Amino acid sequence: MIALAVVICHVSCTKPDVSQEEEKPDVEVPDNDTSGQNPPQEDEPVVDPKAPVLKINALTSTRACVRVDYSFEKVTEFNQNVNICFSKEPGSTIDDHTFKLPPRSANKADMMGVVPNLVLDYDTDYYFRLYVQQKGTVYYSNEVKCSLEDEYEPINLSWKKMDIAGLHPDITAYTTTSKLSGRNFQAWYAIADMNKGNLKVKANHPANAQTVTSQAASIGPECQILINSGYFYYEGNQAVNIGTSIVDGIQNGFIFSFAGSLSDSEPEESNTQYKVTRGVFGADAQGVPAVKWMGCITHNTNYYYDMPLLSIKGETKQNAPSATNPTAPSDWEPVELVTAGPVLLKDGKIPFDFTRTSKGNTYFLSNWEMITYDVFTDTTGDDWRCDRSAVGITEDGKLIFFACEGRTPSLSCGANLDEVARILKALGCVEALNFDGGGSTKLYLGGQSFANNNRAVMTTVGIVTK
Repeated sequence: MIALAVVICHVSCTKPDVSQEEEKPDVEVPDNDTSGQNPPQEDEPVVDPKAPVLKINALTSTRACVRVDYSFEKVTEFNQNVNICFSKEPGSTIDDHTFKLPPRSANKADMMGVVPNLVLDYDTDYYFRLYVQQKGTVYYSNEVKCSLEDEYEPINLSWKKMDIAGLHPDITAYTTTSKLSGRNFQAWYAIADMNKGNLKVKANHPANAQTVTSQAASIGPECQILINSGYFYYEGNQAVNIGTSIVDGIQNGFIFSFAGSLSDSEPEESNTQYKVTRGVFGADAQGVPAVKWMGCITHNTNYYYDMPLLSIKGETKQNAPSATNPTAPSDWEPVELVTAGPVLLKDGKIPFDFTRTSKGNTYFLSNWEMITYDVFTDTTGDDWRCDRSAVGITEDGKLIFFACEGRTPSLSCGANLDEVARILKALGCVEALNFDGGGSTKLYLGGQSFANNNRAVMTTVGIVTK
């Protein structure tokens, strides 16, 4: 039995003005008529007065997701959550596509969740409805049509091949000084053909921080590519990796919760912990590389997902990662791995943008990994953007290691995260992960180093010969 929970309300999908930083849905929805003054006609179903009442108040599209503002009443079964279904034709049901919304703790008057671009196609209209299952009956909300904002365009630059004598023949390196959005820019990348069987991924995690060149030397002459990777901080003189690493099958560290802010100017958020999944890159015992989102259940129980846990700063907290949350994990089991974030590309899509919620400049709608504001931001000056490090995987399994200089206007102004993602997409990457940047950025290629920084870092990852 399927029952409609509410009469249909007229709601439109709104698309924020791209010139504004803050995303502001602005849709009025008429209240449902519950006065009894308009009794149902003979051919209309009678609505159970005790049935759940679900309502989509507004849908707002961005590049990264569709935001859902909604409310509900009379949902009485404790273990049943209000979720959303969608289809490309009107009349969406749970037999079409379904997606989890944030867990409910009570019948809140208003809630907010998102449907990410990872489960939606661009240039496509979808029809969305809330649903809940209660006592064997599925109840639906009003239906609203919406589509994603236009996708980010790739950024094509002019690249020049570099002659590096120490590189293996299966690796080719390139550099560019092309302008990036009219700004000075300098970057490098190396592409490794993993399909010929001569190379493999190698992670490194020394006992304390060392420079990238020192770590390359410790690995030995087989080290062909090495780049800084994970975030870290210091406790006294000891560097501490943020997240986890796996080196030769041995795990060091874990991922559980992250604060909404590290700034003293946001005391409430700095004391609020969110369950998260973080972006990881690595390879399994068969040498298969991947970019995933990682969630730790215990210190030695890990799950690797193709979908992030959609934690949003300042909003309802998500439940911890599990065998079903945010989705079923993949069966990929890495033996070499580093943690960083955010994921820049997944299935060829950029799974983030810089749309804000209404709560402030640091409250991003799609910063689901809870990356710190100094990394995840678009408000740096045009001539003062960070140095960046990243890794990408092409559709045919080649690996790209990328670094760009930044914060030096006369040489290179650096790049925002979306620009790095768009550059890697133009190079053919379908998956990519951002690494620590700024003063940590360093790329080692066949005995030579690129980027002017020389900071000691905690973890690195790269390519070695077999």
